Amino acid sequence: MSSHPKLVLDTNVLRDKDFIHWTQSEYHGKVCTSVVSYMELKRQMLHNGREDNLDSIPKKANIDVLYYTLRMATNAARIMDQRGDSRCSSCGKIDWADIMIYSSIDNPPTILVTKNIKDFPYERVKTPEEIMEMFSGRFSLST
Repeated sequence: MSSHPKLVLDTNVLRDKDFIHWTQSEYHGKVCTSVVSYMELKRQMLHNGREDNLDSIPKKANIDVLYYTLRMATNAARIMDQRGDSRCSSCGKIDWADIMIYSSIDNPPTILVTKNIKDFPYERVKTPEEIMEMFSGRFSLST
């Protein structure tokens, strides 16, 4: 690929320091996260008694926060309407957060980067390892 698509990072990828470092040093495209992923990470940190300054992380890592728009909400509503499996098999609740995160990736070639591929049975969803393999030619998390 000659150009680098915009990457939208899921909550679990925001916690991956190695991947975040890779995006800063090796990736030449735009890196973002959904305001929903940001909220989830902030809640997890507060719940675990970590009051780290999460607000500075996106700026330091050059990660834009995508605020939720009416267009994204419309996309989420369509996804929820079309997917019969968007409800939890145990509790029957809709997984709003994942659908909202996915709906924030907007148009191709934007890619959602997540460690939970199974949570997003859609096109344009990749793991951090797949992204690094696709765009650096040098795949290694251990260096």
